[in-house]
Amino acid sequence: MKKIILRTIFVISLFPLTLLGEDVAKHPILKSFIIPGTGEASIGYSERGRTFIIAEATLWLSVVGSFLISNMEENKYIAYAAEYGGVNIQRKDRLFWVDIGNYDSRDDFIQEHLRFRDYAAVNRYRIDEDSDPWDWQWDTSKHQERFESMRISSDKWALTGQFLIGGIILNHVISAIDVMYLKRMDAIESVSVAPTYHPENRTFSFSLIVDF
Repeated sequence: MKKIILRTIFVISLFPLTLLGEDVAKHPILKSFIIPGTGEASIGYSERGRTFIIAEATLWLSVVGSFLISNMEENKYIAYAAEYGGVNIQRKDRLFWVDIGNYDSRDDFIQEHLRFRDYAAVNRYRIDEDSDPWDWQWDTSKHQERFESMRISSDKWALTGQFLIGGIILNHVISAIDVMYLKRMDAIESVSVAPTYHPENRTFSFSLIVDF
């Protein structure tokens, strides 16, 4: 899932270039939407553009770092479960890792869900075989708690990476809007204030006049 998210963002960023002509692709608003800050730089606002470029680089480094740490924590808690929980780590989904962090053994899990009459959950791990791939038994509660702490840490880092991806998308949008604003400001030829006197109530009003 993490790789798919990153690849999707990359494809979305390049998508306008593949469909639009070269002249249109050079438009500063579109340039900033694709690579934040480049649109500002192309119309003479290099310092402003540099802020967006630095933000983009920082966000991407943070995304990669978050997912790398999450992946390292995941590898650690999986190895930990194999060593102290007797877990067969092959082909296990996220729900399995959540369950073994909350129950001392598979038997404890099954007994509690039988009391809840949650037979779907019971059948998920109820396999009568000599070598059961879904069995687990923690040797101590301390090791179980340590495992759960590592799993939660991995999930938090992955969630942080997802939020940062949202920040990357927002940075693209804000940079494009910023270029649009700067172009409108550059188009202003003059700004003046015109006072008006109202004799009927003896008051003044002021009008802001912007010439493009």
